Parts: sequence; C-alpha cells; structure tokens
Amino acid sequence: MNVKPLFQTNESPTITEYLRRCGIDTPNEYLNISWVEDYGQYKQIESGVQCLEKAIEDDGCIILICDSDCDGYCATTIAYQFLINEGVDNERITIFFHDGKQHGFSKDILTQINLIINRAKVSLIWMPDAGTNDNEAHAFYECCYGIPILITDHHQLNHVGGLSENAIIINNQTSDGVTNKYLCGAGVTHKLVTAYCMKHNSNFHQTVIDLVALATIGDVMDIRNMENRTIIKWGLKHIKNPFFKAMCEEFISGEVTPTSVAWNIVPKINAVCRMGSTEMKMSLCGAFCVKGWNIDSDLSNIKKCHSKQREDVNTIYEQLLNDNSYIGDKVKIFITQSTPYTGLIATKLSEHFNCPCMVVHENDGEYTGSLRSPCEMRTKLQSSGLMTICAGHEQACGVGWLVNDTDELSSFCRQLDLSP
Repeated sequence: MNVKPLFQTNESPTITEYLRRCGIDTPNEYLNISWVEDYGQYKQIESGVQCLEKAIEDDGCIILICDSDCDGYCATTIAYQFLINEGVDNERITIFFHDGKQHGFSKDILTQINLIINRAKVSLIWMPDAGTNDNEAHAFYECCYGIPILITDHHQLNHVGGLSENAIIINNQTSDGVTNKYLCGAGVTHKLVTAYCMKHNSNFHQTVIDLVALATIGDVMDIRNMENRTIIKWGLKHIKNPFFKAMCEEFISGEVTPTSVAWNIVPKINAVCRMGSTEMKMSLCGAFCVKGWNIDSDLSNIKKCHSKQREDVNTIYEQLLNDNSYIGDKVKIFITQSTPYTGLIATKLSEHFNCPCMVVHENDGEYTGSLRSPCEMRTKLQSSGLMTICAGHEQACGVGWLVNDTDELSSFCRQLDLSP
C-alpha cells in the first residue's frame, strides 16, 4: 500500500499543522471543542419519544434487536439501560441476536420475532443501529400485527421504495437538518434517549456517553467531525460502564485513548459478534447491560474468540494471496469458502493491493460477502443495477450479486473512475 507522508523530513510538525493537514480547518476549536448537535434536527424524533412513552406505559414485551458489531452492542445497551431506568421490568425486555454477522431484519431475527408474537403481546420492536431499509418487515409487523417499529440508525437509505411509512425511522442520513452524517448508530440512539430525558427531566442520557464514544471508535466514524470529537473527548474521560472500564483495565496499559481502544478493545468485542455462540453473545450483552454482572468469564471469552479469529483470518488471507486468484484489476473480487470474516479479510487485502477488494462466498447461486475500499464505492456499485446486496458505508459494506452476473459486474468495475 502506498503511503503519502503528511510532513517532509525537513519539516517540524506541530499539532495544529498536523490537524490542518488531516483536513481540520480550525485546529484550535477542534482541540477545545465541546459541542453536540441539537436532537431536534432529527426527523421523527418527537414521534419516537411518543412511541417510547406508549411502550413504557404498556404491559407488553419490548423487543430489542442487537446488531452484530461493537456499535450495535453499545446502542442496544443504551436502549436496555434506558428502559430499565424508566421502570420497565427486565422480564418485559427481550433481546434478539443474529446467529452470524448479519444486520437488520435477517431471516434468523424474523424467526425469533415470529416465535414470540405467537405467544405473547409485543408493545414495541426497537432496532438500534440497523433496519432503515427493511421496509417489508416494517409493513408486515406494523400492518399485520399492529406492532410499532422504532429504528434508530445511521446507515444510508437505499431501498428503492424510499423511506418506510410503517416505521418510525430516526436516522441522521435521512434528516436534512442534521449536519453530522458521521454519527454512529449508538449516537443516533442516544439522540432519541436524550430527547426523551429532556422532556421528562431526567439526566440518564449523561451516564452513557462513554458507550457512544466506544461505538464511535468501533464503527470507525470520522473523528475530524466536531460532534464526534466531543463525544470521544468526554466519553473516554467519564467511563462509567463497568464492563467497558474492566476491558480498559484488562487490555490497555497506559492512557485510554481512541487509538488504544480501537486496537485493544474493539476487535475483541467484534470477534464475539462474528464467531461467538448465541450464549456468548447474550453473556457479552449482559456484561454491558447489567450492573453486578460477573464479567470475568466474558473477559476470558473475548480473548479466546479474538485469538481464534486472528488465526483464521491470517490463514485465509495468506491462502488468497498465495493463490493469486481473483477477478478484476481495479476492483478485485476474491471467492472463498463461507466465513464470518469476509470484512476483516477484505480489509487486509485492500490495504495490501491499495484498491477496493470484495471477499465473497457462494450461496444458492449468489455471491455474498464484504467490500473494503480506500475510496468511496458503495454508491458506485449500487448504480450497476447488478447488486442484490449493497448496504453499509461507502468504503465498508456488505455486498451480494448473482453468480451469473460476475463477469458483467467485473466489466462494470473496470470502467469506474476510482480517483479520490
């Protein structure tokens, strides 16, 4: 991978000049920033507050769907602890987990929801950090069962039918008045919780800013953004979550910084999300959510999962490099066996070749997997008209297409302008 240095060898770097060359025009303001965006700029946030009020007052089950990454666990923890703080009995709250690295209303999540609605009253389905584009599921549960659907998400809207009319969707991407398009899913969830707390004279939202900071780092959000800078600055200074604090003590020697969290904590959480059993995922979520949880076994589990993950990723990565077998040139497509690590492998390949790389496996006539890229690619791929899956962020997203369309997709990618 080619690296262009910010400074020449004869230059003397300063922190302000370093920040300028990273794209921050007002470095002094950035260093001393203390600003967050007004939650009132978010579309449907008042409807979201009203939805929560009704669900809390009701006596039915509240379903939380935990997304399969660090951001998802932090967002779910914020939602769970908020509900507990508002007096909801923990027996009314059910958290569902994906069996792999899926997102949104996946097949396994739909199966779990269908099982519970056939035997119990459901007052709310709340999906933090995913669900914006799952219009069909919104319509099914809202129209057929009358269950309110609440989405607090940060992913781009890419459903051909537009924004769902059968769900309350609070999303920085779909709110024109919001300037921070780099807020994570836990951050958007926190905006809704903040709006509720301000209406009800509660300070609960101030107690979970550390989780928003962890999620911001974990989802690799742009921390040149002033709000994200504020969140990380204050969140890491006020770590209150017992499990987050225990991980810092266990895995970080020295100062807790965005870099030390990104390298030493986030990968271990994500390892459980990718390869852990349902029991391990439930226990990890419990460690985050429940005060007094015995966290020693969870610390041990995430270390084991992370160690196994590194071994497996390196094995597949080296195999793909040694085989030197891929489709395309400007955008490289690697086909491998089914693995939960397509994103991690694609990241290593993209860094090695310094170009967009997709790592996929075949499933019923379709290739599915992950894209990682040094430049924006999601929208370009989506414009091909060939993608069955193209969801996530511009430089890191899930992808899918029919096996028979592979040559056409490769030809399309060959014509793309990938200049910055």
